[in-house]
Amino acid sequence: MSGRVVSLPCQENLANVPDKLSAGREQMPTLTKTIFGALLASAGLAAVPAAADQLVYHNARFGFQITLPSEVPAKDDTARQIDWHAAFSDTATDGAQFEAEQGKIKLVTYASLFWQDDWQQVYRDAADFIKREGGEITYQKVTDSWFAYSGYTADGDVFYRRTERALNCLQDDTTITAELTYASSERWIENAIGPMMSSLKGC
Repeated sequence: MSGRVVSLPCQENLANVPDKLSAGREQMPTLTKTIFGALLASAGLAAVPAAADQLVYHNARFGFQITLPSEVPAKDDTARQIDWHAAFSDTATDGAQFEAEQGKIKLVTYASLFWQDDWQQVYRDAADFIKREGGEITYQKVTDSWFAYSGYTADGDVFYRRTERALNCLQDDTTITAELTYASSERWIENAIGPMMSSLKGC
C-alpha cells in the first residue's frame, strides 16, 4: 500500500463522537484500498503522497493526525500485512474509524475541545464510560498531558486507549484520542500499538 494522507473537511460538531461513530457504523460503507482513492475524490477529501507503507489520517477540523502501518513486525523477523478499511460519515468530522481483519481490529480516533477544569476528571469520565459499558480496565497511567488505559470490552475483546492534551491549529486546547480494539485472536497487532499511539499528534 502506498503511503497517503487522508483529511476530512470541517463540518458540524458532534456532541458525542464515540457514540455517533458507533451508531453510524451500519450506514457507513467499508472501503477496500482498490476503491479508496475513488471515495476520496467523490467525497472531496485529500489524498497526497506520504511515507511508503503507511496510512496517515489527518483531521482537518482539529489538526491532529495518526499513522496506521500497513505491516506489523512479527517475532521471527518477518512482517504481517494489515489491510485497513476506512469508514467515513459526512458529519463525523471530529474523527474517523478504521477496521482490519474483517472487523476483528478497529481503530477509532477523534478530538474535542478541552473545556473541563480538571484533567483528572477527564480520565475518570472516560474510565467510568468503559465500566458502564461492561468493560474491565486492567492497566492505567495518568500524566499531566496524557492518559492511557487498556483492558477488555464487554464482548471480551482487548482495547488500548490513549488520550492527549494538544492544541489545534487555532491554538485552542483540545483532547485527541485513539482507541484500538482487537479480538484475542489478533494479538499480533500489539506490536503496532507503540508506534501508532506515539504517532498521535496535535497541530
